[in-house]
Amino acid sequence: MATSIEQALSPVTRILKHRANELLDLREAALARKDPGKCLHCYFQLRNSRNSRHSKLDEMMTPLKTWLENHLEIIAKGPESDELERIAVNLNWNDIDHYCENLVEDFRKNHRSSYRPSIELVFQFKPLAAVA
Repeated sequence: MATSIEQALSPVTRILKHRANELLDLREAALARKDPGKCLHCYFQLRNSRNSRHSKLDEMMTPLKTWLENHLEIIAKGPESDELERIAVNLNWNDIDHYCENLVEDFRKNHRSSYRPSIELVFQFKPLAAVA
């Protein structure tokens, strides 16, 4: 398992060198532990790049996928910004739009009895002590 973002990005840097902006933006956001949404946006941009037909791209993206899933989480917040639940990040989706739509749908379906009119799902970095 990749222990640093550099190790996680290393397998894809050569094959996706034409996506240098996304690679650098993801690295910068991860190192600063700021803007987890940018990390996810860049991840899906890389995953769906024009070299996505490369036979080993999914395999080469696995360390990055694992790193992001281990370092990010989703916080469900109620109308008073109270934390309702922490949700694990799961990047087994084709794009960020479908992923986010599914998150909202699943949350509403699984919490129907406690449904509140206003729920906010927020991506954040896990506290360092919680990182697996």
